[in-house]
Amino acid sequence: MIIPPQSTARRRSATSNHGFALIIALSLMALIFLLLLSLAVPTRIGLENLSQAQTRNEARQNALCGLTIALGNLQKQLGVDQRTSASPFFLDDSLSANSPVYHWTGIWDTKQLNLDGTDNATYGENLGWLVSGYDAPNFANSVPSVANLVNLDGTPVNRKTTAVLVGPGSANSVNNYVAAPKVAVGNSGEYAYWVGDEGRKAMATLSGREERGDTPFPGNSPNVRTRNLLSAPPRNGLDVLTGLGTLEPGSDQKLAKDVWKSRSSDEMKLAGIRVNNSDLWEEPFQDFYHDLSFNSYTLQTNTRDGGLKKDLSLLFELDDADFARTPYSGDSSDPAFADWTSPPPTDGASYIDPASGDQVSYLFKE
Repeated sequence: MIIPPQSTARRRSATSNHGFALIIALSLMALIFLLLLSLAVPTRIGLENLSQAQTRNEARQNALCGLTIALGNLQKQLGVDQRTSASPFFLDDSLSANSPVYHWTGIWDTKQLNLDGTDNATYGENLGWLVSGYDAPNFANSVPSVANLVNLDGTPVNRKTTAVLVGPGSANSVNNYVAAPKVAVGNSGEYAYWVGDEGRKAMATLSGREERGDTPFPGNSPNVRTRNLLSAPPRNGLDVLTGLGTLEPGSDQKLAKDVWKSRSSDEMKLAGIRVNNSDLWEEPFQDFYHDLSFNSYTLQTNTRDGGLKKDLSLLFELDDADFARTPYSGDSSDPAFADWTSPPPTDGASYIDPASGDQVSYLFKE
């Protein structure tokens, strides 16, 4: 049987159908590709965000680790009453102001006698430094030999080993910048810390009650107030410092109140803007970053014998005969005071003044 050939129209129709199917297939593939791409981009962004969050969390944990270590070392070294902090200059008076360790904080032992009365072997010696990498006992009694850590632009000489802790924005001069070595925390990063010594600075946020317009303390006569002002000035004369000539709370009651309420250099700058119509005090505060304190507090501790300091004010209320019998007269013949190393008479709670028989705590060394 002879099969007749297909017509040209039917062949063209089949070819057209195949071409249309190919176009649909390619379109579906492109659509699927776009769908996969749209899913891949957010996934990649999410993974990158997760990685960044993990890095930030590790950095935050390293910073908290450094803070904990710094506070622990601070409490260990200065938590004892018979300790004091000072500059490395006390170990080397030829130390240059541009030395990288000039603003580091050192610890000194001020305990003269042990509890059993024997001499303290480390009395007057340096016990170490409140700086990461140099807080171990083997760095005591010597100024750390450290190469330059900071460039003139405030960046660390070696970013991998050094962190700048006081730089541009806080201090103006490279000599006032402070850097510390980094300490590795396993394989997760590093930390660095430096403990600044507020006790070496002048308090900037002081003003007198009368300068602020406050009422005097009840019961204080004008003579008593004058005597108090002479014995303890209400503020430091910061107006003699370069650039702070307008910081005179004594001539501006509103400024005296603003200064008293300030707890940071930024708050003091706001007070300065009102006085000067410009941020005139910003640069001086940075110049004197290591000289001025805005939140310093003092404890009246006895750094030689421990405990709190004794109130010596009542000592001078004794008459001449009784004062002559105390160790402070330098000419005591009373047997009770003959041996300075022996404890004076006590009732178990307070010492007994042999001159008056009263309970006192201001005459004797504990």
